[in-house]
Order: sequence, then C-alpha cells, then structure tokens
Amino acid sequence: MMDPEYCFGMGLLKRFLWIICVFGPLKVSLQDVNVAVGVTGGSVILPCVTSEIEHKLSDINVRWRHNGSLIVFDILHGNGSVENQNSGYKNRAESFPTEYKKGNFSLKLNNLTHTDGGNYLCYILHSSEEVITQLTINESAVHMEEQPTEGNENQARETHSRIIFTVLGVFMLCLVLCITFYIIWKKRSPDRNMSFKYFRCKDRGADANGKDRGADANGKDRGADANGKDRGADANGKDRGADANGKDRGADANGNDRGADANGNDRAVAIGLLPL
Repeated sequence: MMDPEYCFGMGLLKRFLWIICVFGPLKVSLQDVNVAVGVTGGSVILPCVTSEIEHKLSDINVRWRHNGSLIVFDILHGNGSVENQNSGYKNRAESFPTEYKKGNFSLKLNNLTHTDGGNYLCYILHSSEEVITQLTINESAVHMEEQPTEGNENQARETHSRIIFTVLGVFMLCLVLCITFYIIWKKRSPDRNMSFKYFRCKDRGADANGKDRGADANGKDRGADANGKDRGADANGKDRGADANGKDRGADANGNDRGADANGNDRAVAIGLLPL
C-alpha cells in the first residue's frame, strides 16, 4: 500500500509539469498589455505587433478574442477570416493585410457600443505570443449634447400632459356642479312657479296686506254711507245726477251733452279759441 503523502506529492508534481508544458511556450510580458479608449459610434485600433517577421505569409495564424470566448476576427494562413465570427462584430472588425509581413496584426473595430468594452486577446500562434488590450468605451460628445435635449422634450411632454389632464379635470368638475345645481333647481321649481303665479294673481287694487284700497279700516266701502248705501244715490237708491225718468240731468231732451254745441264740441273749448 502506497503512502498517502507520497501520492499527494506525485499529484502536485504532475500538475506542475502539465502547467509548464501548456503555458511554457507562451511569451507574455507587461509590454503586451495595452490600454485603448473609444467612444460610442466611433472607431478604435487594437494593437497587436510582433518582432518575429521571419515566417512565411502562409504560416501566419492569429486569433482575436473578446473577454476570453467571443470570436472577433481570425487570420488563417495569412488571410483574414470571419467564418466563425460572432454576429455582434459582423462588418465592424477589419485588419491590415498589407501589414502582415511586417508583423502587424492590429485590429480596427468600428461603430463602437458599450458592449464592446472589455479585454481583447490577440493570440499569435506561429510565434506563440499573445497581446492583451483593455478597451474602455466612453459616451460620445455628440450624444452627451443630445441627452439634455431629449430630457427637455420629455419634460415638455410631461408638462403638456399635466395641463391637458388639469383642464379636463376642471371641465368635469364644472359639469358635475352644473348638473347638481340643475337637479336641485328642478326639484324646487314647482314651488317657485306657484309663488310666481300667486304674486301675479294678486289684486292691483289691494294693499300689501291684500285689503281693498277703496275700503276703510273696517273694510267698508269709502263711497258708501254708514248704512252701506251709495253716497251718489238718493233715499230711493236712484242716481242723484238723473231726473225722475233716470235720464242724465246734464243732457238735453235728445240725450246730447248740454256742455257741447250742435257739433258735439266742448263749449268751453270753443270759447277759449275766440280771439281777444
């Protein structure tokens, strides 16, 4: 039976040798870690340059990866390839084929968005090198200037909506008040009509208390004596201004007014028209 400590030590040794075999050929230095800054909607060049230029063009193989797994661009046997390219970089990533022989495998990324930010790895297979570039995406100046305008437009829309709702609210309130007033008035209108009719039907010859203006305090006729007889009539109830036959004493035998001439004109008026 083998010693557990021995087995544990051998396991660590195997893992150490495996790490050396896998990562030993890679040559990574701090000089290969670059920083790039871009703006939304703009373009940026991600550098990737090697000093080893003895390789043939057909031997050049380079892979560009974003955040470790996203395929951005490939150079296979000296030719650019987008066969396995992630759809998010379609028509946005390009290299410089004329610079391949010079060891320049830099990548240009166009129409930048915020999702393009992160780490980009340029892995040069034929020389076992890798270059890491950290990309930061900032807001473009044009977009920053447009933001306040959009904010003002949104604020104007909100203000306009508030005004409309306020006007509608006031209108509805007035409508409710008018309907309420009409209902109340309608319920009370019969009494009002009766009062109006009662007021219109009062006798104009009566005072404020409804008493006859031609009567005294006791309600008796002012044109009658103590016995209630007409003061203009005699003891028999005949008109004092008429003769025994009931004719007007102011008229002649023909019934014409004694104060008028043959033409019916007032004698006093005719005399008044005579010249002095």
